[in-house]
Amino acid sequence: MDALINLGAIAVQVPLVALQLLARLVAAALADPLRAGGMAVCAVVLLACVCRINLLQFRVSRSAWFCVYLLFAVYALGVLLDLARARGVDWYEGAGIGGVLLYMVLTRDLWRGGPDPETTRGELRNADGSLDKESAL
Repeated sequence: MDALINLGAIAVQVPLVALQLLARLVAAALADPLRAGGMAVCAVVLLACVCRINLLQFRVSRSAWFCVYLLFAVYALGVLLDLARARGVDWYEGAGIGGVLLYMVLTRDLWRGGPDPETTRGELRNADGSLDKESAL
């Protein structure tokens, strides 16, 4: 019975801690709008990566694409945490996040109906843009 009480206390404390963290982030964002914008961009990149990873199918998609989007997400999370903790962010971290965001925006039309065929095993594109069914990774 004590274990259930402890789990109940934890279940109540976790949302409270999350709300406190959110309140701190909002207060910090209001104090520094540039940092708030950076945090928003990092959150958008992180969410876009998670959505694309969710669309990939483990048995059908190439593992390299899982790694690409996972590394993008880890990078965005790292910069987001640096911004949230008010640590210094170098110009190349901002450029990297900008590059990932630009890539996500430019390739979003390819993902409208599901994962891009380029991510699927055995469906590489030829130089003329047609799908090459014979090669597989």
